[in-house]
Amino acid sequence: MKAARNGIKEDLDDALKRDIQLVDSLPSFLTPKRVLHIFLKTMKAHMMKINEIAQDAIQKRMKKNLRGDVED
Repeated sequence: MKAARNGIKEDLDDALKRDIQLVDSLPSFLTPKRVLHIFLKTMKAHMMKINEIAQDAIQKRMKKNLRGDVED
């Protein structure tokens, strides 16, 4: 556990010093098409969550309006 913590601390220290070792090449499965597919999948999930939150907020607002709690 202590070794793992020290490794993380060293990585963070290196990042602060801007001494980051970047991977020389991308894995072969990470093609431009695959990256785009992953990006689109994450964006779709993100937008669905935003829609869910917005719908919930709208429903709460409508309930408050029906009860007369909100004055506009």
